[in-house]
Amino acid sequence: MDAERFAEVAGFYRRLARITPGFPPHVNGARRWKSRAEECRTIAEHLTDPLCRVQMMRLADTYDGLSTAAE
Repeated sequence: MDAERFAEVAGFYRRLARITPGFPPHVNGARRWKSRAEECRTIAEHLTDPLCRVQMMRLADTYDGLSTAAE
């Protein structure tokens, strides 16, 4: 993935975070990481670039790993 496309996806995620600052509700530990993983998967569903989608899904997998470690 080129740097320009990655910056575009990152910008989208930042704008989305500003629109919904209270989502998901503050949660701790494993639930927090599970929520982040679900956010990443939801975003990945809307990405049209296959490489961006794969990278977002990998990030979701990383958050799942953090959730497992926090349990």
